[in-house]
Amino acid sequence: MSKIYIARHGETDWNARAKVQGQTAQVPLNDKGREQALALLEKCREIGFSEIHASDLARAKETAEILNDDLGLGITFDKRLREVSFGDWEGRIFHDISKDEWARFNENPKAFNAETHEEVADRIKSAFDEIRKKAKGNVVVVFHGGALKVAIHLDKYGEFKKKEFLKDFLVPIKNAELIKLKGFLGPIKNAGLIELEK
Repeated sequence: MSKIYIARHGETDWNARAKVQGQTAQVPLNDKGREQALALLEKCREIGFSEIHASDLARAKETAEILNDDLGLGITFDKRLREVSFGDWEGRIFHDISKDEWARFNENPKAFNAETHEEVADRIKSAFDEIRKKAKGNVVVVFHGGALKVAIHLDKYGEFKKKEFLKDFLVPIKNAELIKLKGFLGPIKNAGLIELEK
């Protein structure tokens, strides 16, 4: 039976500085991020995969390429797996964004030239529905922290529920950890693996 695992890309300098990357910043992995990707490769070797899917943004692309250089599976790049577009916030420091700003953003992302939560959920669901339908063997999907939280939410509830999602979105994303998922609420690390239901 096929299993789908998801992994966040390795660390970038913007991650280390807590900067909002979103979709516009094409930031490469830093040295730590490349080490994390190699550690992720070891986990992938242990599990055994038949497919790699990834966001086409630089940090996810580089992480997937490090896996593929060894595994030789080829990579399906998909723009639907891109990070949340945070619009005007991209390049800002997360810690400098006030609770009031977050509340206004969550109420109306379009006011910040960003994607709505529903738009993100629709494209992530579309990508994963297609991956699940075509999967033959184990699949690893390399993408981004915010988009990954949407995938976890959809896996947990089967549909997008904004109130529950906004609570789950507060779960921290950390570096390099292997986790199996169903109703997961713990920390997620860079270049870690999470198992979704087929």
